[in-house]
Formats: sequence, C-alpha cells, structure tokens
Amino acid sequence: GQQRPHMGKSIIGFPKDYVMIDIETTGLKPSNDEILELSAIRIRDHQIDRTFSTLVQPNRPISGFITNLTGISNHMVMTAPPIEQAMPEFLDFIQEDIILGYNVNFDLSFIYDTAVNLYNFPVRNDYLDVLTIARKLVTGTPNHKLGTMTQFYGISYEGAHRGLTDCYITVEVYNQLFNQAKQVYQSEQDFKNDFYRRSYPKQIKVEDLKAETSDFNPMHPLFNKTIVFSGDL
Repeated sequence: GQQRPHMGKSIIGFPKDYVMIDIETTGLKPSNDEILELSAIRIRDHQIDRTFSTLVQPNRPISGFITNLTGISNHMVMTAPPIEQAMPEFLDFIQEDIILGYNVNFDLSFIYDTAVNLYNFPVRNDYLDVLTIARKLVTGTPNHKLGTMTQFYGISYEGAHRGLTDCYITVEVYNQLFNQAKQVYQSEQDFKNDFYRRSYPKQIKVEDLKAETSDFNPMHPLFNKTIVFSGDL
C-alpha cells in the first residue's frame, strides 16, 4: 500500500467535538478507484452543528455494481463537481477537527491520498474509528458492521450507503456507545486504560495455539498445509 507518513494519530475515547465523515467510492483501492461522494457532520458538544455533502463526478463511468450498492448513478454525477473542486471544500469544512468514522481508515486512505496527489497536502487530523469502540463494548452480535450495530441499538438503517445518511447513523451509534460506556466506566480514562489493556493481549506463542477438535478431514485440500497470506487480504 501507499505510505502515509504524515497521517494523524489514531485515538481512543469519546470526544464531544469532532467531524463525522463518510465517503462513497467506485471501489476499494485508493490507487485506482475514485471518490463519488464526500459527506461530513460537524459535532459540537455532542450536538449536530453543520453538515456538508457533495457528489463528485468521477473520471470513469460508475459500474452497475457500485450503483446498486451506493444508489449513485452516472446520471446523478453528471453535474457534480470534479474531485479537484470538491476536495478543498470538504477539507475546508473539516479544518483541524478530530475525524470520526466507521472503519474510518478506509475513508481516510482515499482522502489522504487524493489530497496528496492533487495538492501535495497531507491530511494530518487525528482520528477515531467508531468500529473499534463498538468491538470493545458490544458483545453477542454476529459481527460489528454498521448495519448490525443499528439493529442492536434499534436505529433506522434506511438510506444507508449514502454519505450523509451514513454519517447520521454513525453519530447515533457513537452516542449509544458513549452512553453505554458511561454506565460501565467511571471516566473516559478508565475506558482508555481498559481498552488498551484488553485489546493487546500478551504475546501469543504460535505453539500455544491448539486445535479445538481432533475431527479433521484428511481429504480437505488444506489438510496439513501451511497457509501464508500476502498482499491485499
């Protein structure tokens, strides 16, 4: 992947002033995919202060797959500004705020690379991933996808996968997580201490990992094989 030497630091806690962001893209890789929508909500003292959202006209046509996923069609972006025009407005809205998002590293990888490629401007804001807080506080759900969290908290998931709606949804999930944390922890510092203590277990030795079952299928193609993952997993 691309190096991002000036990226801000990942933080943990419950800031009351921040900007919640969400972007839609034509695919998963900043190196060859494009931003289709930039959305953000500025939060001051846990209250919505202002919103920002713009569609972006990509350089290549949007695939049917992405239109099905995001609801953004080629027709909708025909009159949208190009990224060269949209990105400065978006960054101007964010300013120096802490950035929040759901799986926010995905959004930031596109924003950072685009800003560097367009104006050699690294986005240095510190950021917080709401997903990591959900993983810490919410147990008993099959996964921690945004849609699963909205079900868990009884939040409407109507219109998801459009930038500004996803921002609103994630603000609500974050507020629920904040309320939950307040019931469990005496202070934000207690939460941070517990988060860092539990999230990084002591070094696990490979030889300590034991199979839970002895009922193996020797005909399975992976039986007794060692698997190595590399590249984009």
